[in-house]
Amino acid sequence: MYPRLVHSTGDKQIVMFDVWDFYDHDHYEFTTYVIQDTGDSDGNVKAIRGGRYYCFEYF
Repeated sequence: MYPRLVHSTGDKQIVMFDVWDFYDHDHYEFTTYVIQDTGDSDGNVKAIRGGRYYCFEYF
């Protein structure tokens, strides 16, 4: 899990984070989650699929 931001909008907070799933050590997929926290027990959650990417190293 990689945190992105927490943003206050008055009576709410927006929380965003990424989840990276690695496959075969050279590819990964990531999904971004956006959670709208209103203080109630039923927050609004959206998942945005980021795609599949090839890993490479910088020299």
